[in-house]
Formats: sequence, structure tokens, C-alpha cells
Amino acid sequence: MVFIDGTVVNVALPALQSNLNANVADVQWVVESYTLFLAALLLLGGSLGDRFGRKKIFAIGVALFAAALALNPFFPIGKKLWTSSFVLLTVGIDLIVLAGLIAWIDLGRHKFGVRFFEIFGRNPIFIYIFAIILERAVNAIPAGQKNLWHWLGKSVIQPQLPGPPGSLLGAILFMLACWLMAWALDRKNIVIKV
Repeated sequence: MVFIDGTVVNVALPALQSNLNANVADVQWVVESYTLFLAALLLLGGSLGDRFGRKKIFAIGVALFAAALALNPFFPIGKKLWTSSFVLLTVGIDLIVLAGLIAWIDLGRHKFGVRFFEIFGRNPIFIYIFAIILERAVNAIPAGQKNLWHWLGKSVIQPQLPGPPGSLLGAILFMLACWLMAWALDRKNIVIKV
């Protein structure tokens, strides 16, 4: 979830940079701060889920989601600048998904799809750092008139799936690239602890 949210943030970077007259270093701080904060909240959500149960976490997620929608007329969620409603919305969605995963795995005793998340969980800090390095590398490689990430988005993904669905596809592809690194480490039984 953090990877997808982080990638969505990366998609918004050109607009943030132009609207705020920010340089590359400022924008990178935005990405890293947002992703680190969201990851910390996700860990907190998991801890709260263990302590209070999935029903309360689900209820908190729904409440945050509803609060975001209530604030939307005053602080629009779709703005190019993040607002409190955007933060409430993303954290609410993450808590709802987390509660759903807890119900699916622990209560439903399902095994399908669990391995995908287990692979991410074996080396989370390394994969987080890898995601930052991958994002910087893809943005540093020249392609077309800008960089590789921009070229992939504008020339490959958006013609096939225009608009927000194409942005979501780009985020999912980035997340899957990070997952492939986690899978390679898991396959060789490498666990990096910090």
C-alpha cells in the first residue's frame, strides 16, 4: 500500500514542482517524508489492529474516510497540493484494507494471496530504500525529452490506458518492480535486518 501511495505521489511531482516553484531536492523531500509518514502510520495501524482488533481499525478507517469526504468541499481531495482531506482519505483507505487483510488471513484462514504480502514483509526496510533508489534512478535516466519515468508514462502507459487508470497502472507496475526485488531476496533466503 505504501508503494502504491508513494508512486501516486511521484506522479504528482511535476505539478507540485511547478505550483510550488520547488527544486528537485525539495520535491524529493516531499516524497520521502510522505512515504515514511505513511509507512509509520501503517505500522501503527497494524499494531493497533493487534491491540484493539480489526473491527475497531475498520471503524477508524471508515471514520477517517468519511471525514475526508466531509472536508472535501473545503479542502478538495483532488487538488494538486495535498490537504488534510487527502491525508485522511489515504490513511482511512489503508486502515480499511489492513482490517480486510487481517480478516482474510487470520480469521478466514485463507492462504491465497498471502505469500505476496509475506514476501514484502521479509525485507521491508530494504525494499523501502530500494524503492527510493529505483525512483531516483528511473527519474535520472534520460529518455525522449525528459526522463525514463516520464517517457514510460506518456509514451507507453497513457496511450494504452489514459488518465487516472493509466496513473494507477504506473503505480502498480512500480510496486511490482519493488516486489520482484523482494521476491529475488526471498527466493535466495536473504533477510536484511537493520
